Amino acid sequence: MGKKFTQTQVIDGDKGWIQADGQVQDMPKDAVAEMKEQKYAEDLDRLAFLSEKGIEFSMLDEIKVEVKPAVGVLVRSKGHRDVKLYFDKTSGLLVKRAHRLLDPSSGKEVLQEVVFSDYQEKDGLKHVRKIVAFREGKKIIDARVTEITFFDKLDEKVFAKP
Repeated sequence: MGKKFTQTQVIDGDKGWIQADGQVQDMPKDAVAEMKEQKYAEDLDRLAFLSEKGIEFSMLDEIKVEVKPAVGVLVRSKGHRDVKLYFDKTSGLLVKRAHRLLDPSSGKEVLQEVVFSDYQEKDGLKHVRKIVAFREGKKIIDARVTEITFFDKLDEKVFAKP
């Protein structure tokens, strides 16, 4: 709906807090655990897991993502929910992630699918600019990345709870 907002999420061991539009709130332990699981799935987007031990891969059937053919990989790791990653068959870019998560409003495990598109290059790397997320088929996020900034290092104060 064109509304801009700022959100910061911090996990420190088994504690966490979230700040959304200036409002700070501690997260209960179960919310921290779920955030860690969500972060695990999101980290798979960057393919950093390829060198990790204990990760199992298997091929998925080809699907269409926004009418384009995509090849998929099922990623399994002990202690985590399975994650499906789909890559555009022509460009090789990630176009979809599908995994189960606990819906905070219902407390039930649901399917979340995130579609990535409109890749643009910055500093020699392609970055997604459009992200659309669905839970159980219902659109929950339709976002456009308007700015990307890379930092060599961030001051620890950035992560300090306000």
